[in-house]
Amino acid sequence: MGHRGRVLGGSSAINGGFYSRASDEFVEKVGWDRELVKECYEWVESKIFSKPELAIWQSVVEFGLLEAGFLPYNGLSWEHVEGTKIGGTMFDEFGIRHTSADLLGVGNPENITILLTATVQNIIFHSNGKGNEKIARGIRSIRQSPNPNVSGIGPEKHLKNFNIPLVLDLKGVGQEMKDNPAIALLADTKAEYRLPDTPQVAGIAKDFKFIVQGGILPISFNATRMPMAIKLAFPESKGKLKLNSKDPRQNPSVQFNYLSKEDTDG
Repeated sequence: MGHRGRVLGGSSAINGGFYSRASDEFVEKVGWDRELVKECYEWVESKIFSKPELAIWQSVVEFGLLEAGFLPYNGLSWEHVEGTKIGGTMFDEFGIRHTSADLLGVGNPENITILLTATVQNIIFHSNGKGNEKIARGIRSIRQSPNPNVSGIGPEKHLKNFNIPLVLDLKGVGQEMKDNPAIALLADTKAEYRLPDTPQVAGIAKDFKFIVQGGILPISFNATRMPMAIKLAFPESKGKLKLNSKDPRQNPSVQFNYLSKEDTDG
């Protein structure tokens, strides 16, 4: 099982620290307000992201990507654009990581309440008085109730298998699960030659089909490993998520069906 960000700040506390915006095409596809998205990006970037200073190995990766044809050269850029770029970093000049939890310190504390180690049990629905229509009014956590259950939204047949009262028969819940497959070349090195560092250089292929990044990760007290990873951006294969239990603290069953669909146009 891979690492998961079950901490305040989520996976920004354990990931590689590389920062980049979403592409304009993605923002348009999901229907976000482009100007509002831009304002949010700028606010976040002013609080927790920094301009990196490239280490020697990162400069080598940068020139290697250019020689391999990841053009144009975009230099330092927050944008998700084709070619070779230097992204932002979540680590400051002292090597201290800044996570999304840091944004809480610059927000209005009167507008938010934080519950640590609280697992959501289910959504609380209230009837609006018009037929059988219900409206979500809040959530209930395990800390507030000793009888865990789930919300009853999803495929009716699957929910009935767990005797979960149906709120809405929604066939799409748990479907269309996608994950980005990645291929990495690993090089083992000695710690005195490669200090742990985060990837700040990325090569983005034409039409954003795949992304290449390098990194240096500690694997023991006196050894590091350098992965050069290629991640597919738009996987065709789809999987599904199913419940294993009525208890939301138990992990569900997830099947991504990697490489189950052949694409001959790529």
